[in-house]
This record gives sequence, C-alpha cells and structure tokens, in this order.
Amino acid sequence: MRECASPACGGLLLTINNDTSKNPRPFYHSRQTLTQLGLSESSKLPIGVSINYKPDTGVFAEFHYIVITRLKVLN
Repeated sequence: MRECASPACGGLLLTINNDTSKNPRPFYHSRQTLTQLGLSESSKLPIGVSINYKPDTGVFAEFHYIVITRLKVLN
C-alpha cells in the first residue's frame, strides 16, 4: 500500500511479471484496497498473486491505474 497527499499516487502498487503489453510499466497502481480484493489488511506484503485486470478508464487512467477483476493468491 502507498499513501500520499495526491490521489494520483496512492493505493496498491503492483509489479506484473511477464507483462506482454507494449512498453510495460515497472509497476501499476490500483485504487482497490486489500479488503476489496478479498485479502486481510494485515497481510504481509509482498503477496504473490495471479490477477486479471483491465485499464482504469476513469480519472486515474493517465496515471496507469488498473482495475483488478480477479485475484488468486499463489502458494
């Protein structure tokens, strides 16, 4: 989790391994909380997960935010 005064920099920071998009980002932002994703707020980070996601097309789109549509914790 990352917090800051600007809404354009807070939220979860996600590194996506094997990102096949053109010019992949070193990390992406998500405004979703751990609780919204079905995880405990006291979870020790980083957590290895498999996700499905789509670009956030709202006001945070230019800041490379994503919306996670499915999350599975990897063992």
